[in-house]
Amino acid sequence: MDIVALPPQTYIGNFRILKVLGQGGFGITYVAWDANLQRTVVLKECFPVDLCRRDETGVLRPRAPRLEPLYRQAIADMRQEARTLAQLNHERIVRVYDTFEMQGGVFYVMPWMEGGTLAEFMEEEAAAGRVPDAEKALQWLRELLEGLVYLHGKGIIHRDIKPSNIVFDEKRHIALIDFGAAVHCASESTITQGQYSHGYGAPEQVTGKGQPGPYTDFYSLAATWYELLSGSAPEPALNRLLKDDLVPLQGLLSRLKFPRGKAPAPEMMESVMRNLRLLPEDRCQSAGQWLEWLQESVAPPSLRFRQWKRALRRHAVALSGWVVGAAVAAVLGWYVAQPEPTVPQQTAAPQPAETLTFEEVYEEFARQNDLEAFSEYMLSFGTRFRNLRDETRREAQALVREAAEKIVGMSPQEREDYARYPGEYYKKEMALRIKYNDKLGKLMQEYGRTIGRLRSLCERPMNHIQGLTPAHLVHIPALAEKLRVELLEPVEKSPGEDRYDFEELDNIYSKISDGTLRVE
Repeated sequence: MDIVALPPQTYIGNFRILKVLGQGGFGITYVAWDANLQRTVVLKECFPVDLCRRDETGVLRPRAPRLEPLYRQAIADMRQEARTLAQLNHERIVRVYDTFEMQGGVFYVMPWMEGGTLAEFMEEEAAAGRVPDAEKALQWLRELLEGLVYLHGKGIIHRDIKPSNIVFDEKRHIALIDFGAAVHCASESTITQGQYSHGYGAPEQVTGKGQPGPYTDFYSLAATWYELLSGSAPEPALNRLLKDDLVPLQGLLSRLKFPRGKAPAPEMMESVMRNLRLLPEDRCQSAGQWLEWLQESVAPPSLRFRQWKRALRRHAVALSGWVVGAAVAAVLGWYVAQPEPTVPQQTAAPQPAETLTFEEVYEEFARQNDLEAFSEYMLSFGTRFRNLRDETRREAQALVREAAEKIVGMSPQEREDYARYPGEYYKKEMALRIKYNDKLGKLMQEYGRTIGRLRSLCERPMNHIQGLTPAHLVHIPALAEKLRVELLEPVEKSPGEDRYDFEELDNIYSKISDGTLRVE
């Protein structure tokens, strides 16, 4: 269904449409001129495309009489959205000036942000071949997080953070727009039911499993900043649940030629990567927590060194003098890159004079974490995905044979009627789809959780070994590399290629109606 936007120069009350700013399945956004107040504004029109249409006079009408209650509910939801936004008062959230009804629909009025959207900015920068300005990126990220501190404090989750929903004012400060998908933390009810944006939606959104929370917005914000800094959008969450091969920002940015001292701070890149983790509990749990992390990126060098030194001291127990100095020199380069310096309490007291070989460290790590069993468990996912695909294929083929047998001897009209009103067959088909999607969703979640644990083992092995001593620390970088090559890489190939796509069932009704369906 095509969305029919109002053409430029159309008058809606005292507002003259200048251009269409954006449109989706639930609404259309316009830039307009307010003739009364002599200023440019933004109008958002409620337009649930599945429920209504625009007639030749420009009036919105339900697509069918039976859809009118749903359309009226959509309008009521948008009024509630406008009322909620009108109560928000923060410079990083675009407010609502007014709301009104006209031509069968409802509109609300927002200020026009003259600086355009972050999406437009990113397009301009890419076209000019410029590297990202790390200082501006850090400033804008902090501004948005300050806005989210306020928003989440009101119990509201945005759920649709993306470059086109982030705008600049005339002073190049940044703000959030479009709350059509927002929800209240305390309930499952929405302000206005919306859709997540492909590529920016968190795993809990795309799978429909789990409750949205601040961590949902952090994933979308991290995906946006990943794209802003690298010029490449991250792989969509659904793909990552099946094959998580997201390239670290550090690797992407190493290819860009930043001016001396102008590269993004490690803390900003690490915070982005943390909030792109698949499990909600592995991301930041509050905007304040993320802001706290970013504070390190603006701390003076002397302060940052003291922070790292204090963190290291927690692990270098019972050492003194030159031994501490040697441990600092050996591990400081690795330790600085870690976003979570705190490790579990150690139960075994280290021996200062102890020296360990790499093989001894690896064997102890493998014993404590049962690497052999864990590796076998990871490799089993490929088989489990294939089994689910094959099982579903067999059931789908049985449905096709059942339908084919039923149409034997039917007249063309009877076949057409059966295709249009399949009854029992349709119920069985939908039951199969529901069963498959439920099993696939659970398997994807299990795989996502497990690959997340595996990545944690490989990226931060020191967090997963008891009795940690300086003798272990000097081998940690080599241990991480060995784990990545021998444990992670063999299972990173996605089992997602073994999904069943229901193509045969998608074409079943046309096959029935035209008589081409045959019993195999």
